[in-house]
Parts: sequence; structure tokens; C-alpha cells
Amino acid sequence: MTEDEEMLSLVLSDALQGVDITSQYPDFYRKLLADAELRQTFLDALDLLEKEKAGQLLPLPEETVPDLSFLKTVATSPRPIIENPPPGQWRVTWRLLQAQLTRIFQPATLAYRSGSFGLEDKSDILLRSQFEVSGHSCDIFLEAVRPVDQPDNIRLYLAAAPLTDAPLPAMTVHLQWGDVHRTAVTGPHGRVRFQPIPLTAVLDKTGQNIRADLQLTLEPDAEL
Repeated sequence: MTEDEEMLSLVLSDALQGVDITSQYPDFYRKLLADAELRQTFLDALDLLEKEKAGQLLPLPEETVPDLSFLKTVATSPRPIIENPPPGQWRVTWRLLQAQLTRIFQPATLAYRSGSFGLEDKSDILLRSQFEVSGHSCDIFLEAVRPVDQPDNIRLYLAAAPLTDAPLPAMTVHLQWGDVHRTAVTGPHGRVRFQPIPLTAVLDKTGQNIRADLQLTLEPDAEL
């Protein structure tokens, strides 16, 4: 999934909920105005989703349906656990249960995938959640991508977007998935790209199920 597709999915979701995208995503909105092809993709997708929501979508020949492969069905996300230790410090944690992860990933297909299977990366949104703490309000996405050229790995990407005009601080992100531990700091645009995780590290011995819960924790970067 490209950065434009990732942002398009986020902006479409918020637009359907009545969010003013001109003020919520000013940079991306300016890009929509400047890029005719991206703008048309946005308008087509928004029109299709609004008709689907209203039950007005008529069956169409397959070849005329816009490519909306970047729009993912998000599983019910757990509520964050928010801790407020000393002033100025905080910690937000989410736990995704292995049963939920198994439903998302369908490991039976993962175990038999090869580099010659499929023509593009497979992407799933594992988590979408919002939290507010210490004057910061934030929208969180955690995406899992299975690259065509690395079929035995999973790449996890985190995107954090402010819900107010106040910028987000740099955050340390801790990810634990079974025996796998990853730590990173969000960049200037609130994004993190974790090191690849081998499928063998998260599948059970049968290769049919995810074998461990996933825990994601955010806290202010200690170096600030």
C-alpha cells in the first residue's frame, strides 16, 4: 500500500463520518486539489461508499467497478488502556487477541503462499483506534503488509494522526507479538515502519493459527 492509498483510505473513512477533511487533513486536501487523478479516485470511491451505505448500489459488471483494494475491513478494535504516571508522562496500550488475529490473517492461506502467488502485496488493518491523553488527541492505525517479494514475512506499519491542531510529540512505540519485540520512534509525520516479522514467529506448529496476542504500547519519547 502506497502512502497516498493509506491516506486516501483514512480520509475516506473520516469523510463518510462527517469529518471536515479540509481542516483535518489540509496537506492531503491540497494534494487532492493539485492531483486530478488522485482527486477523481477519491470522488469515485466516496460516491461508491455513500451509495453502498444508503443501499443504492446496483450490481455492475465487474470490469466497471473502481479498484478499491486499498479499502480494508477493520476488525473490531480493542479499547486502549491509558495510564498516567507522573505529570507529562503517559502510556497507552492495546492488546489484540490471537483469535482476532487469526480471523484477520487466515493463516491457512499464509502458510502455503509463495513468491509466485498473487501479483501485489496483501494488506490488512489490524487496529484503528483513538485516544486522548495529556492534551493530545490521536487517531492510530496499525497495518500489516505481506509483500509479494517476501512471502514468509509480515511488515507492520503504524500511522498516528492528530485529531486537533496541536502537533503530536515524538512517541516511542513498543510492539510485542509472542517472542517478537520491536521498538521504534515515530517520525515527523507520526509514522513507524517496523522490521519484518517472520511468519514462523507468529504461527503455531500447525501453521493454521496465530499463536500469540499482539501488544502495542505508545509513550512520549524519553529523549524529549
